[in-house]
Amino acid sequence: MENDFKNEGKKLNKVRIAWNKGIPMSENAKKKLSISNSGHKHTEKAKRAINIAHSGKKLSKKTKKRMSESKTGNKNPMFGKKGYLHPRCKARVICNGYVHILMPEHPNCEKKGYVSEHRFVVEKLIGRFLKKTEPVHHINNKKQDNRIENLMLFKTNSEHITFHVKLKQFGITNPVLKQIEKRWDGAIPDINRMEINMLSRKFDELLKNIRNNNDYK
Repeated sequence: MENDFKNEGKKLNKVRIAWNKGIPMSENAKKKLSISNSGHKHTEKAKRAINIAHSGKKLSKKTKKRMSESKTGNKNPMFGKKGYLHPRCKARVICNGYVHILMPEHPNCEKKGYVSEHRFVVEKLIGRFLKKTEPVHHINNKKQDNRIENLMLFKTNSEHITFHVKLKQFGITNPVLKQIEKRWDGAIPDINRMEINMLSRKFDELLKNIRNNNDYK
């Protein structure tokens, strides 16, 4: 295998020099070449040939300096594009099973400008920003199901942990059901009866699915 690799290198070294080597290209020619090569992918054989052709090649200090200057500061196309400004930054991502949405203007966003979608959904409903000590629970245990009828707000982490312990030990009992049904009492200042009725109907449908799927058993 190594001999074949060396033989290929010898063959490539014998290839004659291109007729246009050293001749500067016009801007128009460069543009045409760029368009023709866009989306082009090299075959494994071509990649290997390029690797052999460039193996052992050393760049002069002048060339290294020019390459460095062409990609530093304002000349770099990615200059200043960090976090949510980065072109590869997605508007909606999944991290640790939870959905995060890009909201750099949010006061509680992460360094990269993301906010937990389930927390933002609750914030929209109650009309204020959540404190870091206020956890949001997913009723059906599905972290990516961020419908408001599937979310439940707790005042402290200890209350959230106690609720999980009850579910694991006893399942969905009547006291737990009452706690879920009254989860928005006092939390929503201005909510009309139509919204409350709509939430209760959606909650009943959700509860049926939970019992049918036995998510807590």
